[in-house]
Amino acid sequence: MQSYLVHAMEGRARLRHPLFADEQQRRKALTVLEKESTVLEVRPGRASLLLLLTSDANISALCSRLEQAMPELKTAAITEERASRCHKPLSELFSMAAPVFSGVRPRKLELRTMLGVGGLCLALGLFGSGRSHVAAGGLFTLLAVRHIWTRRKLL
Repeated sequence: MQSYLVHAMEGRARLRHPLFADEQQRRKALTVLEKESTVLEVRPGRASLLLLLTSDANISALCSRLEQAMPELKTAAITEERASRCHKPLSELFSMAAPVFSGVRPRKLELRTMLGVGGLCLALGLFGSGRSHVAAGGLFTLLAVRHIWTRRKLL
């Protein structure tokens, strides 16, 4: 299995490599993959490509053709990006610009917080006092409004 193949299942595959973060290299990979008959769509990410494939797609053959066009892909995908995540100064870990906090990305942390507050609201409504239930509900509402507002363009 190629080191840059993150996951593959019927109809989908994700390729992640720091090479895909470079705009020219990403375009090169897109042109190679779009020529393939078994690739329905390629969705570029930050440093990854999501491939939507037909059911008869041979992922290893796709990767080998991609490696022929881009031999740099044969280098290991574990790079400076992953190494820099492990050794950050403490000030960066607590700043708002940090992409990862304790191994959890900001969006996932936001969703987990919303789920926790929603569960707290439900538990307080069933077993607790009315005031604390209303307070937890208000907090959940604020978190939900913020979540929807920041992602309004995706709706």
